[in-house]
Amino acid sequence: LHAEHGPNWVNELATVDRPYAYIKFDKQIMQLRKEYSDPNSRQTASKLNDDLKDVTNIMKKNIDDVLKRGGHLDDAFNASRKLMDDSKDFHMGSKRLNRLAFYRKWAPVAAGSVMVLFFFYLRFFIL
Repeated sequence: LHAEHGPNWVNELATVDRPYAYIKFDKQIMQLRKEYSDPNSRQTASKLNDDLKDVTNIMKKNIDDVLKRGGHLDDAFNASRKLMDDSKDFHMGSKRLNRLAFYRKWAPVAAGSVMVLFFFYLRFFIL
């Protein structure tokens, strides 16, 4: 198909209406059918075993990949948990710093006001 239609052979295959439009593949299909139809053939059993081994290896690799991905998810979860804890610590620290800044800003004013009130109290009520 590639030799006849070039890189657009997939589009050509999609437009076929009849199942045997490419009858020249019939010989190859029959050969493969004949090879796999004899269950006692060593060659067939060998090919099937090789295919099964390939599929088994692919599945093992997929399972290993999934397990590694799970490990990566655990690492990401732990990192996000640590980030959340650090964020809470930062929030509490920023509240504390804001409170200290408020005290530094208004403590002298409050102390001065208390002293003025105390002097007025002494002046008018005690002396």
